[in-house]
Amino acid sequence: MCSGIIFVNKLDDLLKEFNISRKDFSEQLNLNQTTIAAWKTRDIIPNVELLVQISQLLEVSLEWLVTEISPANINDFQKTVTLRRSIRKRIYERIAELQKIESADNEKTHNLFFKSFPNLTYRLLYNWAEGRADLKEYVLTDIAYSLGIDMSFLINGTRKEKIKVENFDKILFLAAQRNQNDLYCLDNLTGKRRQLAKDMLNQLMELEHLEYVEAARIEKEQKKYNS
Repeated sequence: MCSGIIFVNKLDDLLKEFNISRKDFSEQLNLNQTTIAAWKTRDIIPNVELLVQISQLLEVSLEWLVTEISPANINDFQKTVTLRRSIRKRIYERIAELQKIESADNEKTHNLFFKSFPNLTYRLLYNWAEGRADLKEYVLTDIAYSLGIDMSFLINGTRKEKIKVENFDKILFLAAQRNQNDLYCLDNLTGKRRQLAKDMLNQLMELEHLEYVEAARIEKEQKKYNS
């Protein structure tokens, strides 16, 4: 977990980037204007409940908000951001192509195109591209389907090569690719049933991921014990 000083510096950078003043930010959270300054001078971070509110308001992950990137993993983080930025760019280039407009990388066009995905906001996709937020596995599949492209083109920009992924996002991308065909079945369901099926699939994928991580941990400990 990062220090209060680093947390406030990170928060100030976000507010500046989103053109939000500390005053407006404090009012949205019902905080005194001096509270943020106190976090920095006292080198503390807010309680968990408030951290969750902040992450939801700014549409960033709680993990990113309170974690300091160390020199040990900075290269993996940079590789992930580079990959995500290229995917985001490809999304808006494809929307511009479909809409026959010069540029689609703006909030208005985003909202119009993704109006059936209200939770996929312009800011969330931007934060995801910057490595500051997470997307559920099925979201990338939904995006590819909406754009009329396959997952390999969304990720690589080509329909001929196999998907190349960095370890940091490997589970996300491969899960999205595996479930691409499922979307065609889900699309034939009514709205509420479709969302219910997607939520159930997502829970199963998260469970599978947890089981995968636990199995990898046990295998690693077993190898260490045997050596």
